[in-house]
This record gives sequence, structure tokens and C-alpha cells, in this order.
Amino acid sequence: MSKTGTFYNKALFQNGKYEIPKHLVGEPSVVAHNTIVSVKDIKCASLAEDIRTYEPTSKYRLRNLKILVRDKGICGLCKEPIQRLKDFNIDHIIPKSVGGSNAYDNLQATHRKCNHLKGCNQSL
Repeated sequence: MSKTGTFYNKALFQNGKYEIPKHLVGEPSVVAHNTIVSVKDIKCASLAEDIRTYEPTSKYRLRNLKILVRDKGICGLCKEPIQRLKDFNIDHIIPKSVGGSNAYDNLQATHRKCNHLKGCNQSL
């Protein structure tokens, strides 16, 4: 039986990817690795569309996507909106070089340029 056009765990499989119909969640969302990621709190339309059409290929990329959504698409360093997924990076709040971990609460969404400026420092 083909999954095309049928519901699979509340997701509609179309054109080779899963999408959550708006009437089920009320806003555009994406399904990856059995997880629904909502973009309702993302204010930047271009970033929300990037997230909605993005297909994470690993659990680490999905984790990064969840952190970006958790942080509402706002850079944790400069506090400006992140405009596109390609401009996004994950930053360790407490750098691993000084004992920081990969724990969810030690990670934040940042612009690539902001993260590179910060380097191994704990603050900008």
C-alpha cells in the first residue's frame, strides 16, 4: 500500500515528505524522526518556511532544529532574529573547552557570525 496521500501518524505523506495538515495543529509544522516541530512562534516568515520545508537527516540536526524553535528564531548572543536556516548555528553557552556539556539547556541558537565572534569565550 502506498503512503502517498494517506495519513501516517497524523502526518500526510506527499511529494516524498511528511507534512502536518494545518487543521490538525493550527500552524505549519514539519515531522522528522517521529517528532512534530511547530513553527508558530517563529516571527520571521523566511525562517519559518525554511524550517517547515527542512528535512533533518539525523537526530543531531533534529535537536538543533528543536533548539532553534525553542529559542523562537532569535540569536542568543545579539538578540536579533535569525533570517534563514543557512545563517543559523548552535552555540554552547558554557564552552566545552571550559567544561560545558552538550546538554539541551547549555545550547542556544545563534547567527553563524555571532557564534564565530564569540569563539571559546563565555560571553561576547
